[in-house]
Amino acid sequence: EGDVLILGSDGVFDNLFLDEIVEICNEILVPPPTPEFKPAPPAVLSQVAQRIVKDSHAKSDAKQGQFLDTPIGKGGKVDDTSVVVAEIVEWTEAHKE
Repeated sequence: EGDVLILGSDGVFDNLFLDEIVEICNEILVPPPTPEFKPAPPAVLSQVAQRIVKDSHAKSDAKQGQFLDTPIGKGGKVDDTSVVVAEIVEWTEAHKE
């Protein structure tokens, strides 16, 4: 419970290193102050997904004439980019409705 699942196309994983994706999640998905688990609001998960796409696309834009490093080399590749961000929650009877 509380694990975050990232599903993405090659447009994500060819342009972003795994540690960059983890950093995005850690910046946006701030742990609650109490030890009790509380699922992240869907809007926050959406924000993570949008940031991953934005950062993936940014890798293919030269900054001051320089391309950034990616898992497939400098500048990555311009590609369609799809990502789904989900959080694992306990299945309860309330989910049937």
